Amino acid sequence: MTGQIGVDELESFIIELLQAAGLTPTNARTTAKVYIRATLRGVGHHDINDLANRLSLIESGRVKPNPNITLLHKYQAVESYDGDNGLGEICCSFIMEQAMRLAGEYGIGFCTVRHSNHFLAASPYAEQAAEKDYLGLIYSRAVNTMGAPGASRNFLGNNPFGFAVMSDQGFPLMLDISMAYSSYGKLKEKIKAGGTVPDYWGMNANHQPTSDPKEILQGGMFNPLAGHKGFGLALLGEIMTGVLSNGEILDETNPNIPSPEISSQTAIAIKIAALMPVEYFQARVSDIINRVKDLEPDVKMPGRQSSENKKRYLSQGIELDPALVARLNEWAAKLKVSPLPGLAGSK
Repeated sequence: MTGQIGVDELESFIIELLQAAGLTPTNARTTAKVYIRATLRGVGHHDINDLANRLSLIESGRVKPNPNITLLHKYQAVESYDGDNGLGEICCSFIMEQAMRLAGEYGIGFCTVRHSNHFLAASPYAEQAAEKDYLGLIYSRAVNTMGAPGASRNFLGNNPFGFAVMSDQGFPLMLDISMAYSSYGKLKEKIKAGGTVPDYWGMNANHQPTSDPKEILQGGMFNPLAGHKGFGLALLGEIMTGVLSNGEILDETNPNIPSPEISSQTAIAIKIAALMPVEYFQARVSDIINRVKDLEPDVKMPGRQSSENKKRYLSQGIELDPALVARLNEWAAKLKVSPLPGLAGSK
């Protein structure tokens, strides 16, 4: 069975783990909030399930728990930073805050960071901006996990992208996607469930379409969304992040950075009130939602299911898989932190 824990309790546990791993109280709280936001989506990957991996990276010294993020360039509403090989959760929270600060002054803010790491998911940062009455967008480049039409191997990141804006219906219109048909996390879920995938999602090691997720993960190739269209959008992500941050691109490495995944991210914030009253904007976003519902009642709007999951978890607690609880409590024991409250014996 799964175990349940209150959201506040889980956040406190994450903060304690991160502080014990060496993060300052401020950085631990910032990182924990990203994990909580991501977990409240209820998608089952790119969330609390990734925390143990981050702790391993910190323990091994491959990622810095407390980076010295430094300003590289500034021109009016545009800034770029070096992330000092810090946790992506810290670097991306930082640049979204800076983008909102710039947007508060100029109406729009563009902020990029190089030498960051995996950012977990796009939605926590975009949602962070939407809740403060901005249109929030974020791009990230990733390691080579995707191919392209005519390619025989993975040579490009799936380069995730996300946006969020608030409606007046109590939930944000929010999208969080990569440019591949599937992420590693989704394929691992399919493998765990013993399922198959559409054969256009990827290729096997012999460069043949396959519906077996194991064959895609084990020496195969991830296909971009909609062929050349997803490939082109992934290249845009590479330019928006790696190029504009003056960081690494494609297969470039950096001998001075031990991280297994050198990333760059870009956050963009647009101040809604610079263009129109916030209430009017939110009503117009709701008009989009309502018109789609009237035209096609069965269409799911991005952000609604995540919002429903969030409400349920906040009132009933978050369900955690026993295997995840065991992994996290192993780290708790190693770092001399109390185990997950009430879940130490979950089976």
